Amino acid sequence: MVVLKNVSTYKHIVPRQKVEVIDNIVQGAQKNREKWHITPEELAILLVILPKLQEKVEKWESPHECTAEVRTDLRKYEAATDAVVMEWINDHIMYNPYITAAERVGLGMPEEPRRKPETVPVPSTPVTAIINAKKGGRMEFKLYSTSAGKRVGKPAGVLGCEFHYGQGENLLPEQCTHHEPITKSLFIKEFDRSEWEKPHTAYFRWYNSKGEFGPWGVAYRFVPIL
Repeated sequence: MVVLKNVSTYKHIVPRQKVEVIDNIVQGAQKNREKWHITPEELAILLVILPKLQEKVEKWESPHECTAEVRTDLRKYEAATDAVVMEWINDHIMYNPYITAAERVGLGMPEEPRRKPETVPVPSTPVTAIINAKKGGRMEFKLYSTSAGKRVGKPAGVLGCEFHYGQGENLLPEQCTHHEPITKSLFIKEFDRSEWEKPHTAYFRWYNSKGEFGPWGVAYRFVPIL
């Protein structure tokens, strides 16, 4: 069995060993898929790569079939799939909380990840927004991480902001008809002429890279103008 000292070693081993690594992982994952919480769709990624890689390796190893074209084809396939395989191993084997250190070793993987993944905090603070009306139905939105902030910006660990808005006053977040993810702390939105001079309600809340949301902030009232 091929043993990897670390996951990045995968891209440096010979093609036949890559086949063995993937095959060993696939066999283990098929037996323990539910226990390890690996979905059929996730496992399918390796099930697509394995037979294609194996076919190309067998041609490369055959003295009767190995041509310059075969060698080039194999190198291109390795270049296209190495990163995919290593990312899969990291996501579903090394950082999988349902797999034990002994099970990783049994797959030929390192006992533990080289470093622990950074913990992504759940956003805990509400968004503070300043909304300015521009001519022609354009609205400028500035987002701050604190009410005392002087510069626009997101809190640490935050990927973006969920923006809910709708025409009407005193709406609740779930009553707002428009929902958009916003990754910029300063953005301008242009409203249709039919919405000009009519009150709108807006809500904002931060979200992190895991899709976890912080609390809604206060309701904001704004009116697009002529």
